[in-house]
Amino acid sequence: LVATSGDTGGAVAKGFEGLDGINVCILYPKGRISEVQEKQITTNGKNIIAFEVDGDFDDCQKMVKDAFNDTEIKNKIRLTSANSINVARWLPQMFYYFLAIKKIENNNENIFSVPSGNFGNICAGILTKEMGLNIDLFIASTNINKTVPDYLESGIYNPQKTKPTISNAMDVSNPSNFIRIQKIFDNDLQKIKKVIKEYIKYLIFTPPSHNIINPLNAISIEVPRSG
Repeated sequence: LVATSGDTGGAVAKGFEGLDGINVCILYPKGRISEVQEKQITTNGKNIIAFEVDGDFDDCQKMVKDAFNDTEIKNKIRLTSANSINVARWLPQMFYYFLAIKKIENNNENIFSVPSGNFGNICAGILTKEMGLNIDLFIASTNINKTVPDYLESGIYNPQKTKPTISNAMDVSNPSNFIRIQKIFDNDLQKIKKVIKEYIKYLIFTPPSHNIINPLNAISIEVPRSG
């Protein structure tokens, strides 16, 4: 059972297409993914079923979470997910960071910039840092759906209605993995800001026709959506 903001859905569909004993249900937000992504999700047949949801990715993700918490459903169907709500998703993502540090082979204070929607990839990176990997800082780059940058600045976690952008895979206002980052650091905002922190403000640049929004502790870039 998978919710997708664009990228994960097609990968899951192709990964499980035609496998015996596995049925895949993919929820995607209506009008919020590209035409190519929609075709990747909806043209598989066999054991792959796609559901177009009249809402945003946060709505899709909530439906998936509700299903996992529904005792009646769980008693009838053995459920799992390929989203980063399944912590097994982090394991291959953690290898990226180990491989990158191995290739760098230095003792410097290494910084990773991670485009962030549901915050699964950056959460995997933070776990590698906690395991001792030589990483000093993470730049959490979001688009105008900037719940986390606002939280790092104000200390208030207040998800708003998701706004559609051209970076649709990052159109997430209530990232499910950020609560895990909070748990890693015992809900201590200052500890979080030591990993995703004010140093980022020195790395800000302003590309033509882009507006940087509140870039204190994480980067949020607004790009007008065509059409």
